[in-house]
Amino acid sequence: MTDRLEELARPAGGGDPADEFLSVRPDVVRALRGGNAALLYALVEYRCRVPGGDRVEDGGGRWWRATQGALSHDTGLTVDQVRKTVAALQKAGVLEVEKHRTMGSSDHTASYRVLPLPAIRSIAHIESGDRPKQESGDRPHLSSLLRS
Repeated sequence: MTDRLEELARPAGGGDPADEFLSVRPDVVRALRGGNAALLYALVEYRCRVPGGDRVEDGGGRWWRATQGALSHDTGLTVDQVRKTVAALQKAGVLEVEKHRTMGSSDHTASYRVLPLPAIRSIAHIESGDRPKQESGDRPHLSSLLRS
């Protein structure tokens, strides 16, 4: 039994970053109204915080370059789930996606970075089941985008 617990405690794949612990905060799950969105958001947020060879720096901060296949591998989501979740996070205005083409004009790898979650400010509304009224110009709520 102890050997099995030690095996489970070790990162699979010999220390692959995708197999390391990733903190997904409950307030982010509530704000984004779902685990897939919160997981992807947390991964991009983490990867943009730490330097690495697959990062791009610009005047606005750090971006993480990754394929949808890499996002799928690192989160455990399917590529289709990644595609839908990325689109919903973009539409909600909490994820930016850019093509920096660091490897030349044929480079189609996207770069990602997260923006602060405005919904975190209204957690009381979410927990009570009330939805804040959306005014014109507000970003659509992520839960409505994931259903479409």
